[in-house]
Amino acid sequence: MIKSSRTDRSYPLLFRPTSFGRTMRLGCLLVIFICLTLLCGCFTHTGSINGEISTGTNSVNNIYEQSFAVEDSDTLNDELIASLVVYLQEYHMEVDIPDSSLSIKIDRIKNGQQPLLIDFDPTNFYFVCGYYDGITEDSPLQYNNADEYTWVRFESQDEIKEIHEDKKFVVAFQINKALLVKDIASEKAIIPRVEHFQMYDPFFENGVNTNTQVVFEKEFIYINSSNADRIYHSVTAHNHQVVTIPCILLDNKYYITRVTHTIYASGNNAEGNLKGDFGTYYDALISIMDTTRYNVTNEQGRTDYYGLIEINDFVIHIIK
Repeated sequence: MIKSSRTDRSYPLLFRPTSFGRTMRLGCLLVIFICLTLLCGCFTHTGSINGEISTGTNSVNNIYEQSFAVEDSDTLNDELIASLVVYLQEYHMEVDIPDSSLSIKIDRIKNGQQPLLIDFDPTNFYFVCGYYDGITEDSPLQYNNADEYTWVRFESQDEIKEIHEDKKFVVAFQINKALLVKDIASEKAIIPRVEHFQMYDPFFENGVNTNTQVVFEKEFIYINSSNADRIYHSVTAHNHQVVTIPCILLDNKYYITRVTHTIYASGNNAEGNLKGDFGTYYDALISIMDTTRYNVTNEQGRTDYYGLIEINDFVIHIIK
């Protein structure tokens, strides 16, 4: 039910129903429209200036980029819902992963697929939750009825409720927006909006979520084979390693990372298969790879050593 009310008021001269008032109102509306148009041009996106990327106070590599500052604040579009439903329906499926070597990905880029360097914003996120009034099954049939859920968007985690319009909570996703989306191969390409989704576990007290958000900070190259203007992707999707190239941001520059070798806590050393990974591009990639700067040790004492390939070098010596 929509409630309405009317309050009689006295109007200033500008808003009185006279010819003069109407003329003044039209003039004011025209001025406001022009100002809003100029503001939208300023804030809808930022682009490259003399080939350098502006990211706050720093410039990141010499690559074209487009970052989005304005996005829908309260909408829930069909493309996102479709992506979440497919993800849930495939959640328990076993999928054969095809060869995901770097050489195959380079070939795909050279054959016209779009390499998007993406960096996600850990502070810019929202939530989408599925509610259902039917019976939900445990695995492997869990989420089997995902296409029948009622989907609700929440701007913060403390807005998430256990019950929505008499429907029970089933599943939640945290959606992080991209801080940076860049086509590393073209300065004139159309750049899609990209968002990352991941399952989120709320903790309900008296029907209201009290859990905090997940801190999500990731960078990778996404090999885009579609013409969609919006892309929704998850690092936990079955095809993630097939359609992405791992990257890191180090000293204000982006690098492709490849494991060169691993040393375990026992002292055993395992060499990476760079020849198989790089294929026909082995000599060219080895010549531009730095193997001395980056390694990661986990809690079990295993240390992975990485070779770094700067994105600019990758584009100039491999892609072009």
